[in-house]
Amino acid sequence: MRIALAALLLAATLSAADDPVTHLHCGPQGEAVVCTKSVTVRDLGSIPAKMGTPGPVYPPELLAASVEGTATVAFVIQSDSSTDGVVVLNVGPEGADAFGDAVAEAVRQFRFKPPVHDGKPVAVREVAIRMVFRPADWVDVGVGPVRRQTPDS
Repeated sequence: MRIALAALLLAATLSAADDPVTHLHCGPQGEAVVCTKSVTVRDLGSIPAKMGTPGPVYPPELLAASVEGTATVAFVIQSDSSTDGVVVLNVGPEGADAFGDAVAEAVRQFRFKPPVHDGKPVAVREVAIRMVFRPADWVDVGVGPVRRQTPDS
């Protein structure tokens, strides 16, 4: 099984080598490993639109202490609109890791308009977002503090 899988991945990699922007994003799907062509946000021209999924919750202990901060996370948008490979890149201020945890948890739940490149479904790698946390921008709606909705958000 491992030899067959390695041969499949090698063959897919070799066929993708002809296209300079083609990379394969492979992951388990049931008992099989599925590889999808992946592109960067630059290849698409923009990040696919996020579809009605909630944003992060302001960490209550940081909100109670009026701590402002930021968190930057990177991830992959899968061809099925889900996210994968969420990694916290940067959190500030020092010691406010809960901001990174909150953004990473929200991104894991995000769904995007399924990305398409050259008419085919693709994964989008190298996606990064930075979230700013300021107490004045958030309101507690009973499930935790969430970003206050404004006409342009």
